[in-house]
Amino acid sequence: MPTQRYISFGNQTPFVKAVLPFAAGIFLFDRFPFFIPVLFYLLPILALIFGFFSFYITKIPTTVSNIFLIFSFLLLGYWVAFQHDHRSYKNWFGHALKREISNPTNHSTKYILEVQATPVRKPKTWKVPVRVVAKMNQQNLENQRGIANIYIKTSDSIPLKQGDQIIVGNNWQPIPKNGNPFSFDYSTFSRRQNLFYQQFISNDDWLQLHVSERVGIIATVHSYCLHQLANHLKDSSVLGLMQAMIVGDEMDFDPELRQAYAATGIVHIVAISGGHITCFFFGISLLFFWLKSKKWQWIKFGVSIVLVWFYICVAGAPPSAVRAAIMFTILGCGFIIYKGSVSLNTLLGASFILLLYQPMWLFSVGFQLSFLGVLSIILFAKPIERIYRPGTKIGRMVWTILATTMAAQILISPLVIYYFHLFPIAFLLTNFLAWLFMNVVLYLGILLIIFSKIKFLALPIAWFITKIVLFFNQIVFLFQSLNPESFSALFLTLTGLVLVYFTISQFAFGWLHKKGKHINIGLMGLLILMTLHLVRTYKIRQQKMMVLYQTNKNFYLENIQGKSAASFQFDTLTKNQFQYNILPAHIAMGIDRVEPQHLQTGIYFFADKKLAILNAASLENIPAGEIECLALGSDSKKLSFQQVLKKLYPKTIIFGNHLPYYMVKRWTDSCKMRNIEVYNLNSDGAFVIR
Repeated sequence: MPTQRYISFGNQTPFVKAVLPFAAGIFLFDRFPFFIPVLFYLLPILALIFGFFSFYITKIPTTVSNIFLIFSFLLLGYWVAFQHDHRSYKNWFGHALKREISNPTNHSTKYILEVQATPVRKPKTWKVPVRVVAKMNQQNLENQRGIANIYIKTSDSIPLKQGDQIIVGNNWQPIPKNGNPFSFDYSTFSRRQNLFYQQFISNDDWLQLHVSERVGIIATVHSYCLHQLANHLKDSSVLGLMQAMIVGDEMDFDPELRQAYAATGIVHIVAISGGHITCFFFGISLLFFWLKSKKWQWIKFGVSIVLVWFYICVAGAPPSAVRAAIMFTILGCGFIIYKGSVSLNTLLGASFILLLYQPMWLFSVGFQLSFLGVLSIILFAKPIERIYRPGTKIGRMVWTILATTMAAQILISPLVIYYFHLFPIAFLLTNFLAWLFMNVVLYLGILLIIFSKIKFLALPIAWFITKIVLFFNQIVFLFQSLNPESFSALFLTLTGLVLVYFTISQFAFGWLHKKGKHINIGLMGLLILMTLHLVRTYKIRQQKMMVLYQTNKNFYLENIQGKSAASFQFDTLTKNQFQYNILPAHIAMGIDRVEPQHLQTGIYFFADKKLAILNAASLENIPAGEIECLALGSDSKKLSFQQVLKKLYPKTIIFGNHLPYYMVKRWTDSCKMRNIEVYNLNSDGAFVIR
């Protein structure tokens, strides 16, 4: 009977045989990429051969056929990821760039770049996404491919827009890793978007080559929407939220408000995603209320799909919105074809097409949350809804929303804890209020844009939007203050995450199918989780270490004893920099108390080991002699290797993240000649002494 059940499941959800091995192939490429030209031809041919065997050779056993099918989709996933990676291009600009970066005297090479999107204002720079068009020097002009980011250091606005072409010099730098423990890996995040290099230049280091005169209808509508919202909404916090929710422009969204939305579990209503598409579709459905017959429901879905895509384009087509639109299109087509509700197989099919279009979305938190949220609703919404049956129509509607919210959180919550280390205890209430708020504000915002030229309509709509948003923000801040601090510093390892999902699956299967055996297995999984938590708590109380973090331009040193840390700060850290560089490690290591200290001489002792933090100004203050470790700060590039070695005799030299590549290479070569160990925070992570 179990075998029959699994065969039936495989027949009802055939896409499971494609999606899982396809995703595994993408994962394998991400971990073990091979850029061999023969793969371009070999992998698709092998995939076709295995697919042919699995479908058309009827004499082989079913098990062997399934193995052939799985292996074919595994190869297909690897090949699609290979094709998507820009490093597979012969004329990718990064192939020869490493040699040019290591030669700082090579200033003759110039690059022609095309602006890919509207520049984004940062605190001290303008971030300009660009496409590399060509490389030129005194001899020739060579076509190039690839994308990158240019950061222009200026406080003034820059006259650049999508389609413009500029010329910059050869000042490329690899996107550095954040080597601090448990912090967000921006280098890997960028690599999965094919971003490997960046430039930081002044406003005088670029030249505009071509001004694009193309202004499409999409860009015109997008600009018009932003302008009308800015004209009528005078409160900056309200304007930033409405621009983010309606047209996908998050540049002016208040950071503190974003943090409050994240802490209460409703930040998903800000970025245009599945919730917005659902609200948009609901509004379109109301316009077609007169279509009662199921025979004509395809008209409603067809019109909705067209309008949804127009809306996504107007919003600038952010990845989360594109994913939601593709998912909606596929699910809508499935609803039209099969005349029924969304099935698990339809969800898997939609995911397969999404990954076929953009394989690196497999590692996107947004994609993972969207997929697990819909999956959780499909599996658990109806069973939860059947637990209670309200007597009134309004009660049933409210209960359906609450049941759907609870169902979605079953599979989403572990992932939120894993990535964001928090769990909003009032998620049920906050998500219900956020759903009501999003529906009201989205429709009012669209009405404001439509009637923006009619003042006697636009003014009261804008006033009403302002009052609603400000009132809702106060509610969000209230719920943020009520959430316990311990629920904002949760930690879950990858092993723990897998074990949590295994435990959930056993409890769910036992509940839905009335199988006590699976409930018992779930209890065993819960017991293992509790044991792992106790072991981690014991290790935290026993830990003793010194950690040298990489910060903005210098170092941040901590002496960790159990759950306490004494900190020595060599650089001014903003709140955001602390949360990005240091806080993830504190959460993972269970640190709840930090005591700032002052280090006057640049020397620190730990477990009979001497560590020196060196800048140009501090060399004269450090006593001469032998030391265990020497860390080079950002200002130490003014010092020479021989100058330092005349006074200090280190066993290990530690390089910070902001030292020039050529200096690190020159010092590394000198260290090898003298048998001095080297440690690079950029590639090796934070330096730890235990």
